[in-house]
Amino acid sequence: MAFNVYAFTLFCTAFIGLLLALFAWKLGKAPGVNFFALLSLAAAIYSLGYAFEISTTSLQEVLFWLRLQYLGISFIPAFLILFAIHYSGRSRWLSPPVMAAIYLIPVITLVLFYTNGSHQLIYQSVRMNTEGPFPVIYFEAGPWYWVHNFYMGFAVIFSNFLFLMMWLRSGQMYRRQVAVIMAGSLVPWGSFFINLMRQNNWSLDAVPFAFTFSGILFFWGLFRYQLFTLAPVARTTLFEKMTDGVLVIDWNNKIADSNGPARKYLGITNEAVGKSAENVLQLWPEILEKELTQKKQIELKRSINGILFWFELEFLPLSDHRGTTIGKMVVIREITERKKTEKDLQASEERYRVLVENANEAIVVNQDLRHKFVNPMALKLFECSEDKLTSVSFLEFVHPEDREMVKERYTKRIKGEIPREKYTLRIVTCSGVTKWVEVSAVLIEWKDKPATLSMISDITDRKKYEEQLTYLSLHDQLTGLYNRTYFEEELHRLGISREYPITIIAADVDGLKLINDTLGHEKGDELLKACAEVLKKSLRQSDILVRLGGDEFVIVLPRTDREKGKEIGERIRTNVALYNKNSTKLSLSISIGIETADNKKESLKEIYKKADDFMYRDKMLNKSSTRRKMMEALLAAQGERDNITQSHS
Repeated sequence: MAFNVYAFTLFCTAFIGLLLALFAWKLGKAPGVNFFALLSLAAAIYSLGYAFEISTTSLQEVLFWLRLQYLGISFIPAFLILFAIHYSGRSRWLSPPVMAAIYLIPVITLVLFYTNGSHQLIYQSVRMNTEGPFPVIYFEAGPWYWVHNFYMGFAVIFSNFLFLMMWLRSGQMYRRQVAVIMAGSLVPWGSFFINLMRQNNWSLDAVPFAFTFSGILFFWGLFRYQLFTLAPVARTTLFEKMTDGVLVIDWNNKIADSNGPARKYLGITNEAVGKSAENVLQLWPEILEKELTQKKQIELKRSINGILFWFELEFLPLSDHRGTTIGKMVVIREITERKKTEKDLQASEERYRVLVENANEAIVVNQDLRHKFVNPMALKLFECSEDKLTSVSFLEFVHPEDREMVKERYTKRIKGEIPREKYTLRIVTCSGVTKWVEVSAVLIEWKDKPATLSMISDITDRKKYEEQLTYLSLHDQLTGLYNRTYFEEELHRLGISREYPITIIAADVDGLKLINDTLGHEKGDELLKACAEVLKKSLRQSDILVRLGGDEFVIVLPRTDREKGKEIGERIRTNVALYNKNSTKLSLSISIGIETADNKKESLKEIYKKADDFMYRDKMLNKSSTRRKMMEALLAAQGERDNITQSHS
């Protein structure tokens, strides 16, 4: 061994990479962080092996350290691609076939390198070059060496394209995080491309040295911008325009997001994002509670610029699709006027009337199931005259599905059986419009009889925002069907249910790639929508239809035995034939596989895998006839397009 200053630099680089991997692994809940840890570990192995390589003068020892390096080099492109996909929120792409494709070239590269002596696909000859300050290895590359380098280049371009798209769509406060990731990844890969273009025999591999810059940059980003904090899911204009303040704190008790009202109330700026809530919100200790497993509300008062304000804080735990708590959302509502109203109500009914009539919330007094008093905001909310609003039971204005719940709450509150609390319900205005409202009610006396005083806020916009987020998280945007997330949750629910026997049908659109390649993705999307409609027409109302992604669909049939499942499979085939007979569009062909779980002892995931295997068998059995029909349909479509082109020429 003859250590030199270059080797010392690489030892430092490897140490930084190992520390990065360790820090990242401890942040295991954040999207993509595990693959970032593996990427850092692979880079550290690469740097460590190269440090020993350039410190060695013996060819045999150099080849030994190259074997160590290739444990990292082989898998760096795969880990980079997987990190980019997860971090950019596209993990739904990662079906088992896609994962296998990503790992295929790295595994082959590693195996070929360790067996190079028998085939010379990685390098054809190797020797020590002593023309420089110290010996370095020189080899003539084999064909697979260039395959792996092409894959490495593809990984660099693909991942940074995803980072760029993420940067363009992110809010201002998140762009710095993405910019650090892009900068840290581009520098070593720029060195990689320089390596490919070098002409001289004696030269150092620049990539491990570039990892030094990346490691320092990532460490800075981890502590300055919290690279793996709670990522933005769906920030819209509505978020910023909400009158309520909204503060998001991640699982590590760091500030992840906030809107304008929240920053105004809390006295913070955008620069607070990524910082510890304990340091930024010292004047708001009530927000700093770390353990939060269920929704809760508190009221408190604060002096802002010498003026006393009352606030209502609503704490909502945030969970991922597995139910793991990943943070909390704090809704901050300024209720100074309401508190003043409540205080004045206790002192004087007349004064109460004046204040209530000028309040910004709808305020009503209910007694004997009727509105006894309504303020102007209530008339505006219900879009009714005072005579109409007070002449019938207030239950007439409650949505039919919520009436029983509202009546039960009212009865218990009149009896003093439940304390003051908030709840949501739907009302139907005099003009027939359905609105979501949030009600906070207290028990009072009205003309010597018990009554309820209710403060009602219109939360229709907030509900629409929540429903939109829920729908997008569980549905496929192209077909409107349920997506993979919903499918996995349903498998878990049905697995412990009494819905057995359960039949699963795996379905796959034949020839979709051929259509996309020849006629374009627009035609392919039309065929996917047609497939979704045919499948829906073939199913019962209780059946669950899911698009997993690409050309894959799956159907879950609760309380359906094997024979009934086969009947539904035949119904699908019949409806496909009817569609092709009646449609002038592209011919539709679907391969299906069916399997049934008779009881809870059979794993639904295994049943789905078997159904998927049967589907592929069906696809193979009909491959020739399906391809022939597909080619005929494509030729007909191509001919029709040529005729249209001729008629315009």
